[in-house]
Amino acid sequence: MSGVEDEKTPKEIQTGVTSVSFEQSCFDKDWILQLNQPEQIDNFICLICKKVANNPIEISCPQHKDMDASPVVGEHCLKQFLNINPNSCPVQSHDGCIYAQTKIVQRCIDALKVVCPLQFQQDSQVSSQGEQQRGGENERVMCNFKGKIKDLNDHFNNVCPLKSFGCLYKPFGCEHNCPKRQLQNHLCSEVIFHFDLAVKVVGALQEEIKQLKLQIQLNKKNKDEIVELKEKELVEKDNETKRVQRESQQELLKLRADIEITKKDFVEKEKHYNESIKILQEKNEKLTQDIQKLSNKEERKDDDSLFSSNFKPSFPFALFSSSSKLLKTLSGHTSRVFSIDYSTLDGQFICSGSEDKTVRIWDAETAKQIQLFDKHQYVVYCVKFSPYHYHNHRRNVICSSANKKTIRFWDFKKNEQLQIVNGHNNSVTCIKFSPVNSGRYLCSGARDKTIRLWDIETSKSLHVFNGHEDSIWCVDISPLQSNNNNKSNSIGVIGGNGYTICSGSKDKTIRIWDIETTKQLDVFKGHTDF
Repeated sequence: MSGVEDEKTPKEIQTGVTSVSFEQSCFDKDWILQLNQPEQIDNFICLICKKVANNPIEISCPQHKDMDASPVVGEHCLKQFLNINPNSCPVQSHDGCIYAQTKIVQRCIDALKVVCPLQFQQDSQVSSQGEQQRGGENERVMCNFKGKIKDLNDHFNNVCPLKSFGCLYKPFGCEHNCPKRQLQNHLCSEVIFHFDLAVKVVGALQEEIKQLKLQIQLNKKNKDEIVELKEKELVEKDNETKRVQRESQQELLKLRADIEITKKDFVEKEKHYNESIKILQEKNEKLTQDIQKLSNKEERKDDDSLFSSNFKPSFPFALFSSSSKLLKTLSGHTSRVFSIDYSTLDGQFICSGSEDKTVRIWDAETAKQIQLFDKHQYVVYCVKFSPYHYHNHRRNVICSSANKKTIRFWDFKKNEQLQIVNGHNNSVTCIKFSPVNSGRYLCSGARDKTIRLWDIETSKSLHVFNGHEDSIWCVDISPLQSNNNNKSNSIGVIGGNGYTICSGSKDKTIRIWDIETTKQLDVFKGHTDF
């Protein structure tokens, strides 16, 4: 449905016996027909007021599409109708009226020739009043405009001699309007009336000034009273503050005297306590020496008894202990190391994961760092060398899990990340490769309380084991069955041959799971803490 434009500011023009708005209301037909024939305006008649439509709107509802021509209404008339009858139609009684401005009809109406509407009004008034009230023809102001409707605004604003002007004493209350040439006569004939208006306004202004002065005096008096009251309150507060200060100083002096007495008493008691402690320490020292002497006697007895027997230890611990010494220290991590793994695939390597968010590779022979991976954004909890990548692709790969729900695989010879496995909803705390299929399957435990089994070749999760009530700290897979070929086992065969997963959790339990059925087989309870 098309909308009608907002109403414009009205400009009152007399176009008949009554006053109408040239920019709003429709045009008087008698005024239009002075210079036009009836057949020229038949298609421009407003359906509502039956005058010539001003700002024509075309009604195009489908309910009356069979009419010979689309009805036309004036914009102002349509707005008044819709205010009284919302969402209805002025042609027929139905809802959802469809309307829009018609520029073609607007151009035709704008092109109609007319006389000055003020002159038409004046002529109509003279005609209705008769010859006795007309006055002399020479005294009348005449406008000879004959032009198109679209030119009327320019005519009214610039050249029309009938345009009304307000009296110069309008600010004092005179409401008289007349053409400019008659304004001087009005001023001369109404001098006394204008003087009385001016006197009345001046008197009102003087009375207003008098009232304002009284109000100012009253405000000043109230202000002085408030200031006096505030000053009195300030003096009282100042006196109260000084009194509190004097009392506080006296109380402070008393407290200082009490502190001095207490300090003196404390010093005396401390001296007495120190003397008592010294005496007790001396006694304790003497008792300790006596006890030590007794103990030494007992030890000598035991040693004599031991050497007298021919007992010989079955384990050569002296030989083992002689080789228990620090061989190498691997330094590089900047925070705690949570996990290490040892590999002898293509040489002796050690990998480590740390709280510093890095995975590092070390040469076990030289104790030197040979590689570093730092793409983890959080703590690295667990690291393992991947047997699957080594046996199947001859690549040196490390698997690591971190505090960001991810498991990553790194080729430390080529210094690149191979793959990322996602699925857990919280930190992955532990991982373990399967003993079958050269480590193709990976088991992981996480803080999301679940254990997952992954196919490394496809990077897909095969099983999810649910049952723990808190974070998983460690997982392990049962050893390779002796009656199976390591290289031919599938995950179905693992379950069928009794392969299981063991897990330990913060819920203080150890649980056993069947890999094929994902069912929990046993729960071991007894730990009192994680």
